Amino acid sequence: MINVQTDYQLKCASLRVWHDDGGTDFGCEGCGGSCLDDVIIWASFPNELFGVINSANEQLISAFFEENQDNLSEHVPPSIIENVINGVYFVTSRGTNLSEEGVYLLFSDKIGKLKKVVPFKES
Repeated sequence: MINVQTDYQLKCASLRVWHDDGGTDFGCEGCGGSCLDDVIIWASFPNELFGVINSANEQLISAFFEENQDNLSEHVPPSIIENVINGVYFVTSRGTNLSEEGVYLLFSDKIGKLKKVVPFKES
């Protein structure tokens, strides 16, 4: 039997690894982890997104993701958005400056296991 891998499978096999060593030593590097490709911001991105996430209010976050699915799906895979809306994933952020270290959205399950990381950077 021939094993044919899709582009998606090949890409997922090479995702970078999230690390957080405290302070400003955090980010995505290496291979074999949960970090998706960087989202490069060319124009203004709704800062409201980061404010809502930093509120840590699950109902507010879920409602924001549901109301803004179309805009978010340009940057975040739809399956992740659905998991936030349905309460399967909780989202937090790390970083405060898009132009320096970037802002990372960390998607975890309810027991705190990190599932995906979406890095946002300014061009």
